[in-house]
Amino acid sequence: MTDRIADISSSHPFLRPRSDNVFIPRHHGEVLIEPPAKAAVNYLRVPRGADVHPQWKPLIHRARRDLYALLPDPRRQRLPTSVASPDHTPASSDLAGHEAGGPLVITGHQVEFYHAGVWTKVLLADDLAQQTGGTAVDILVDHDTVDHLGLALPDKNGDGEWHKTWHTWAYGNAVAADGLSAPAPHIAADWCDGILRSVAGSRVINPDAISYFINGLRTPAHRDYVSWMDTARTAFEQKFGLHVHHVRSGALCQSSAWLAFVALWISHYAQWTTIYNQAIEDYRRRHHIKSPARPMPPLDASSTAVELPFWIYRRGNPRERLSIKPGHRPIIVFGSQLIELPMAGDDLLQTADQWRQTLDALDLCIRPRALTLTMYVRTFLADLFIHGIGGAMYDEMTDQIAAQIGLPIGGYLCASAGWLLPAGHANEINVPSPSELKMRRHHLKHNPQLLYQHRSLPAAIEPLLAERSELIAALASRPRHGDLAARAARRRQFTRLHAINAQCHQYSDALTQIDRAIAAAESHEHQAVVLSDREYFFPLHGWDSLHQLQHKIKGE
Repeated sequence: MTDRIADISSSHPFLRPRSDNVFIPRHHGEVLIEPPAKAAVNYLRVPRGADVHPQWKPLIHRARRDLYALLPDPRRQRLPTSVASPDHTPASSDLAGHEAGGPLVITGHQVEFYHAGVWTKVLLADDLAQQTGGTAVDILVDHDTVDHLGLALPDKNGDGEWHKTWHTWAYGNAVAADGLSAPAPHIAADWCDGILRSVAGSRVINPDAISYFINGLRTPAHRDYVSWMDTARTAFEQKFGLHVHHVRSGALCQSSAWLAFVALWISHYAQWTTIYNQAIEDYRRRHHIKSPARPMPPLDASSTAVELPFWIYRRGNPRERLSIKPGHRPIIVFGSQLIELPMAGDDLLQTADQWRQTLDALDLCIRPRALTLTMYVRTFLADLFIHGIGGAMYDEMTDQIAAQIGLPIGGYLCASAGWLLPAGHANEINVPSPSELKMRRHHLKHNPQLLYQHRSLPAAIEPLLAERSELIAALASRPRHGDLAARAARRRQFTRLHAINAQCHQYSDALTQIDRAIAAAESHEHQAVVLSDREYFFPLHGWDSLHQLQHKIKGE
């Protein structure tokens, strides 16, 4: 990608980041918004829709209508009849987001205890929506797995050394978040108490924000994990005056528009999977990636099954990659089962309703994988999507796929931040690295004459240095090939040279001082790795620090 705003055969500009401007903010206070927020505001003020082909408008309106139905009542009350009515397809060229009073600014992430760089997307979504009179939505990706059921804290061991410790109440597994239960009340209470004890004893964490968040998890008001987490984060974000609506990805996938999108993939599987795999191959070539599994493996195909970019599973069970049986009829291969779906007709929404009945009867969920999630959201829901670092890079593939398929996909930007704990950015000082000091020590060990450049020579050192100079001059001439006596003499000269170097250092403690500096640098480096980790849960930063991040996102 080379252009922030590029014309893609449309009168509506297309916003996307420049890949060479995308970086991981690692130092405290670094904020990445690419393209800049001002460009995003200008982009959002131009309604999408005038150039969207009529074939896509029913799906877009259904998807957005169903999204608005998931928002709180005050937001739904703003909807005009054209959006609220399920059977009405407006003739207006503008899409439902602007009809409802403003654009849809959407972001999303897995449901976990994520860091301030991820939360930056939420802050930016809120700010852009407020500037443009729009609606901010944060998708809780509840069809993805959770690596850690808990969070990490910087802790000191008995020797006073810092280390990163995970505080979890259970082990993660292969089940998607929508199938996880919240911890039982007594387990949640014990876990919360343990977190707060560690925070109080750490001396590097301001406890005000994290205590508020953790106490919101103490007594689960919901049985499922996602709702439990969502309730606590919603209350936390309300303290910041944020108006960002949390919507579960599973709820979005209840829309007929979603299953119509899946039906399109199945109907065009031969062509679209080829396009998908080619986009991955092109991405690897551009970024010089050798691993066949990065950034994701290509879709597999055989004479009996063709893989598609979706998950299929029963809630509470491990996910499987969705595969279909090649042929004209839509037949899903699920384990040892063959599930035949109704043939897709001209009315894709009607087909989707029929498919839902079949899938619901079997208690099956079809959910997107990484590229198809943002492909669907950017095409059918968002006026602007906000990615993190990884997603912004991967969506190069999404854009290529969408362009070849013919999807009217919307623009996106990338946002993140480097926001460190106070003890972390206090460590961002210029000190020599252990490797630099070790190189310095090695050089000094073999060049003891440097110790005496600016001081008088001890009486015992002068003859040693003179002999050392003679040895170096003798070693400069290499013996003839096969001259064994000369080679043996050369080995004796090297041995004597090392002995002289060691004798010279007996009159100086310089190496001892460097050894101490190396130990201190290694300790500082280890402490910096722990305390300067940018991935600590964002409420660990404290109210004041998080308000500073919020103001920085707003450009204040």
